[in-house]
Amino acid sequence: MRKRKGKSKAEVERLITSQIIAAIESGTGNWSKPWASLDGAPSNAKTGRDYRGVNRLVLSITQHAAMYERGIWATIKQWNSLGARVNKGEKASYITVRSERRDQETDEVTGVFWRAAPVFNAAQVNGYEVPALPDPRALQDHLEYANADAFVLRTGATIKHGGDKAFYMPSKDAIMLPAREAFSDGAAYYATLFHELTHWTGADQRLDRKQSGKFGSNDYAFEELVAEIGAAFLCSDMGVSNDEPRTDHAQYLKGWLEILKASDKAIFSAAAQAGKATEYLNELTAVREAA
Repeated sequence: MRKRKGKSKAEVERLITSQIIAAIESGTGNWSKPWASLDGAPSNAKTGRDYRGVNRLVLSITQHAAMYERGIWATIKQWNSLGARVNKGEKASYITVRSERRDQETDEVTGVFWRAAPVFNAAQVNGYEVPALPDPRALQDHLEYANADAFVLRTGATIKHGGDKAFYMPSKDAIMLPAREAFSDGAAYYATLFHELTHWTGADQRLDRKQSGKFGSNDYAFEELVAEIGAAFLCSDMGVSNDEPRTDHAQYLKGWLEILKASDKAIFSAAAQAGKATEYLNELTAVREAA
């Protein structure tokens, strides 16, 4: 029996990137960023674990484009083990899975394999009881942004309000934001703050990301993509829901699509850096909460 080969890394990157592009383009015009979900990050129905990195991003975008109510996913095998069956004719979404071959004696990695694993949303199966959404008290906390307030405070970041622009100022290591009242609502405020907070993590004394690119350069565009994905992850984690598109909505989508179409690797690299930024902030706030 012939052993089935996995896809090359380039093939997996191409497939996942194409999936994201298709999901965005399918809703261009009324597509808003899918950072809104009371049940947080997309998760696996079998293991209960949240998807991370580019898989988290692609499943969030796909869920939003397909208008699936919940971000619960699994492979056919996993759904079957839960007593559920994927409905006939349903189209799979794909995540990337990295596998390693190790030497049996030294346990050293001797090879890396990539594959694109097909997964299906809970809305695409029957025989599965979807867990209930948070109760009204949790919803009230979500609406009041209590978790977001506490999280930002624990980061220790310097945040100054005033003026009409939002940006991170490396020379002063400070985040500059317009007054909170200048935003349409709390969700818009925190979506912007989390974007700048992701930039803040890239400072030399923190994660040391390359942030010297000039406006219009590839480096600048890449860092903006990292910050936007980081904001996506943080909004999801904190229960911040912003259904209203930004005023620069069309330009924002155009920028994403240009980067995605220029390189199959871009979204993987950006999602990885955004994931590191989110993990850094979570670890930082956990330490300060415990202190």
